[in-house]
Amino acid sequence: MADERKSNLTEIHYDLHFTVPKQRQAPILAMEKAKFNLQKVDDDLLLDFSAETDHIKQIRVNGKTIDIQHENEHIVLPAQYLQKGGNTIEIDFIAGDLSLNRNDDYLYTLLVPDRARTLFPCFDQPNLKASYALQLTIPREWEALASMPVIKQDQKNDTNTFTFGKSPKMSSYLFSFVAGVFQKVENEGQDFPMTMLYREIDSTKVSYSKNAIFKLHKDAIDYLEDYTQTPFPFPKLDFACIPGFQYGGMEHIGAIQYREDALMLDESATENRLLGRAKLIAHETAHMWFGNLVTMDWFNDVWMKEVFANFMADKIVNPAFPQINHNLAFMVAHYPRAYGEDRTLGTNPIRQTLDNLNNAGSVYGSIIYSSFAPSIYGFPRSNI
Repeated sequence: MADERKSNLTEIHYDLHFTVPKQRQAPILAMEKAKFNLQKVDDDLLLDFSAETDHIKQIRVNGKTIDIQHENEHIVLPAQYLQKGGNTIEIDFIAGDLSLNRNDDYLYTLLVPDRARTLFPCFDQPNLKASYALQLTIPREWEALASMPVIKQDQKNDTNTFTFGKSPKMSSYLFSFVAGVFQKVENEGQDFPMTMLYREIDSTKVSYSKNAIFKLHKDAIDYLEDYTQTPFPFPKLDFACIPGFQYGGMEHIGAIQYREDALMLDESATENRLLGRAKLIAHETAHMWFGNLVTMDWFNDVWMKEVFANFMADKIVNPAFPQINHNLAFMVAHYPRAYGEDRTLGTNPIRQTLDNLNNAGSVYGSIIYSSFAPSIYGFPRSNI
């Protein structure tokens, strides 16, 4: 199915509008208009949506309301309503909650590797890049962050509707937004403006960290632009510091998400913690080129973006910490994790066979992040 869609679909675009209520348990009502071109119409077309069927309220295909057919996490778009060339699909639905990390006064999406379909109907495969235009209607006192700059705000009563600009083409797993009660700070007066959202209440940590966080991002951008001879590939780079975030960071285009305690440090932070923060920021910034601009065709090659992000992070950051033995630090950080997994029955090749994207989460692990890098550094390779 994925191969067939890749050969048939072009010029995909999604207009999405989510209305987020203040009450955590209340449903998020949503509207979508998806546009795409078809090279041919030989059969029904399947649109991915991994939520309950009762979340789908209405479907219109090229202006005609159709019966809702939702089977095996797919919405069926009958061939009789499709046409060669341009098509428009309009769907009223309730957003899926599985990948909406909802808290009492904030939420954030995390759609890697194959979870965009849990939030909204889409063609959820990395080699079908699409552009996005997002609107968020949220409680008036909330802030919002997404991949593109805000081009309009409309306040009505107790809500605020943020309209974001149209994105460049990107893979579905990189679509994201953050909304909620956050503090906002900008690096005003800089030649590369950035905005940071955070919830940290320790003003000492914020004061000690904020300028360093902005500088580390800018230093990484400068290095990568020079190294790749490719300008920063997206309209902006902002970030949100989120308490209890599942990973160190996630490289959403223009709107990186970080675990807050990895960035917000105080004066007691050890050199290793400072180095770890710098490498995390450089890693996620490197993904703007390695992963976001240039994306693997399928998640069996996810190792490529992660290895290059790690490699570039070390190249960017290590010279700023000359007193650390980086070869030793690398050995201690990578080898035990990689070989610890390699010696188990669950060991696997770096490039794994992946027949279905619903198993994409299983390819992540220490072998992906830590095993291949030694050959880049000139250390002996693992026998994986």
